[in-house]
Amino acid sequence: MRDFIKNNLLMFAVTLATLLAAVAPALGLFLESFGLSKIFIIAIFVLQGLGLEVRSFKNRAELGRAAIWGTLVAHGLGPLFGYVLMRSMHWDDADRVGFILICCSTPTIVSGIVVATRAGGDAATALLLTVLVSALGILSLPLNLAWTLGAIYPIDQLALAKKLLFFILVPALVGVFARSRFPSLGGRSVGLRKHGPVVLLGLTVLASLSPFSASIRALSFMRVIGLLWPALLVHGLLLSAAYYLGRSVWRMSERATLATAFVTSQKSLPVAIAVWSGVMASQYPLAIIPPLIFHSAQIIFDTFIARFLNKAKSTDVVEA
Repeated sequence: MRDFIKNNLLMFAVTLATLLAAVAPALGLFLESFGLSKIFIIAIFVLQGLGLEVRSFKNRAELGRAAIWGTLVAHGLGPLFGYVLMRSMHWDDADRVGFILICCSTPTIVSGIVVATRAGGDAATALLLTVLVSALGILSLPLNLAWTLGAIYPIDQLALAKKLLFFILVPALVGVFARSRFPSLGGRSVGLRKHGPVVLLGLTVLASLSPFSASIRALSFMRVIGLLWPALLVHGLLLSAAYYLGRSVWRMSERATLATAFVTSQKSLPVAIAVWSGVMASQYPLAIIPPLIFHSAQIIFDTFIARFLNKAKSTDVVEA
């Protein structure tokens, strides 16, 4: 249990922040009064940029196939699966907006790489895919939100793209540049890079949700369950499609396919929170609930899948 909590600090930090916003919103209201959530988001992506170290990759042809297929999965199939499922559910607009937001989001920065590596995927492929597909997401996310949510929530694509550039891409690039310019930062900032984004994300959620504490307390258990299984379904479909089509159609190696499947099927909670808090929180405060549930579901699901694959590979080695 301790290891599970240690490996999923983000999930627990965001859940704790949501509970505090519901029952003790004073701190969150104080933070929001100074507009600190925007500063927190910028700091998060600077720290995550510091954690990215681009390595060499020998098989460039396979990396190219993985990048193309991974982009189609993350920014094509993700929004499509989410849209089809959303249209079939009797949700209110807040749940529709939040569910589509996380389905259109970019891959996770850290957890996808970690889980893919634990499952036997190629670490270099996972890292480079995370960088490439996330960067392309800055362009695709406004477009995908526009066609999926246009009838519910009009999206100003240009304004959203500017926010994504300012709050996500530019800070991440600053972090990447700082690490390349000052290599010693990689070693010195390990603790800060590991725990800083977790704390800042928790504070961002606390500040953004605290003005709506009464609405959070009114959430029902059945509503949470009604969002949980669709999240698992979309994530499972993305993971399966990325793996099986990657092997059969794109002819990628087992390790590259595993990396592609885990990285591109996971969706980034920090990106979803950044978009939600910047453009949606005032009108749809509870739209953050579907991304929280989706993130928790994918992390738990992938952790067990990766553990199963790892044990299966170990058994094969012993038997051989």
